[in-house]
Amino acid sequence: MATVTQLKRKRGTVYRVQIRLKRPDGTTHSEAKTFSTRAAARRWGEDREEQLRKPGGFNPNASSTATIAELIRAYLKEFEGQYERGKCYGLELISREEIGDIVLRDITPQPIIDWARNRKKNGASPSTINIYLVYLQSVLDYAQRAWGYEFDSKALPDARHTCRKSRIACSSQKRDRRPTDEELRLLLEWFDQRRDKAKGQKMATPHGDIIRFALASGRRQSEITRLRWDDLDEAKGTILVRDMKDPRGSKGNHERAALTQEALRIIKRQPSQGGSEFIFPGDSKNVGNTFNRACKMLGIEDLRFHDLRHEATSRLFEAGYQIHEVAAFTLHKSWGTLQRYTHLRPEDVALRT
Repeated sequence: MATVTQLKRKRGTVYRVQIRLKRPDGTTHSEAKTFSTRAAARRWGEDREEQLRKPGGFNPNASSTATIAELIRAYLKEFEGQYERGKCYGLELISREEIGDIVLRDITPQPIIDWARNRKKNGASPSTINIYLVYLQSVLDYAQRAWGYEFDSKALPDARHTCRKSRIACSSQKRDRRPTDEELRLLLEWFDQRRDKAKGQKMATPHGDIIRFALASGRRQSEITRLRWDDLDEAKGTILVRDMKDPRGSKGNHERAALTQEALRIIKRQPSQGGSEFIFPGDSKNVGNTFNRACKMLGIEDLRFHDLRHEATSRLFEAGYQIHEVAAFTLHKSWGTLQRYTHLRPEDVALRT
């Protein structure tokens, strides 16, 4: 059985995993590898021993007999709860399709390109295909660096390059969709009527006020449904946003955001005696689905809940806030990212001369 030893180094603690197994010819096979975390060391040791015990396992390239699907399952298990639903869903989808059956030692650009081409034929957008390939790249990179798997590391980057050149995959298009005043009026009236009919029901999701809060705060739908009463600092006009979306993982990524006066007013009128720790009790996915159904029923085309974040950001700039001030509300990390959410109307830009 593989043994893991903790070692102190000048740059910090590392973990060395040692494997010693008898070969079929009676000699002893020994190998060791060092990792930055105990979990990574244990994972590699377990996987490597399993490979070595298989027929032909003492071949130097034995670790390459794993499939992409096996790596994805191991990756999701190791990082369970640390990534948002979108990334987990995308990786699970990949593991169930033909690309998941690819053995690492056989990985080449062509089967990846073929999979991407088929996904496009079946209706997936180029931006969706691109993000799935990015997710897969994160798995393969981790498998190679943390678990010691051996394969052609250029296969996926080459496939992504080909897919982008042939327009099978591409980055998402910058959206500039802003809801009109009439569209917002229709939506809010529709949700308010539903709220009035549901009066007296315990912990009903306040869809109308969630939309109003999104427009006043710039928060994502998943963040709004996670906001807690205990994290509100009414005196300072701020609130802690838990598990914010981040490429490195959202788990534990908490940031405190400034609240506009309107956002604070919306919070203060929510019932705090309903027994819930959350200000806007409800399921994030349900909020998005209900929003989409309302738009369809009202004849509002091409409007997504996330567009409200764009609208809120643009309104903050139109109100005269500077870049660093807007970032305190929206919690964008850079101007380049914040700029994607800013769609100023020429007629709303204040003249200063």
